[in-house]
Amino acid sequence: MAKVTIMASILVIDDDESIVETLDLYLTEEGYAVRTALTGTDGLNKYVQEPSDVVILDIRLPDVDGFSVLEDLKEENENVKVIMITAFHDMETTINAMKGGAFDYIHKPVNVDELDLAIKKALKSLEMEKKIDGLLMEPSRTFRVGDIIGTGNEMRDIFKTIGTVSKSRT
Repeated sequence: MAKVTIMASILVIDDDESIVETLDLYLTEEGYAVRTALTGTDGLNKYVQEPSDVVILDIRLPDVDGFSVLEDLKEENENVKVIMITAFHDMETTINAMKGGAFDYIHKPVNVDELDLAIKKALKSLEMEKKIDGLLMEPSRTFRVGDIIGTGNEMRDIFKTIGTVSKSRT
C-alpha cells in the first residue's frame, strides 16, 4: 500500500490486545496517526477528546456493546467513518451494523488488504463530504450570459447547459 500523504487519524477500539498492537504497528507504518483503546468507554472518551477520521471498532467489548459505542460515536459526529470488526459471522449482525451507521464491516481475522481498502474508501468519502460542504457553503455568485443575469447555483447550472448545447450545435 502507498504511504498516506496527509496524516489521517485512526482510533482502534478492540479488547484483544494482540489485534490492537498489530493494527497499531501496521497502521502507523502506513503513515496514519493511530490511537488505541481496549474498552468501549475508553475509546469513546478518546474520540470525544480528540476526534479521529476513522474508527475501527470491535462489536464485542468487555464493558459495552460495540453497537452502543457506534451509536454514541454517531451522536458525537454523524459523519464519523466507523469500520466494524468481529469474529462472529452472521448476517443479522452485519445488517445491524450497517443500519446503525457503520461505514464498513470486516470479519476477523482482519485481512490487511480488505482493511486498507475500507480505510481508503472511508477517507475518500470524508474528502468528498468536505468538498460538498464547501460548495454548499460558498456564497452565491452572479452569472451572466449575454443579457441574462442570474444568481445562484441553479442559474450556474442553466448557463453550463446553455454552453454545452451551444458548443454541440456548432
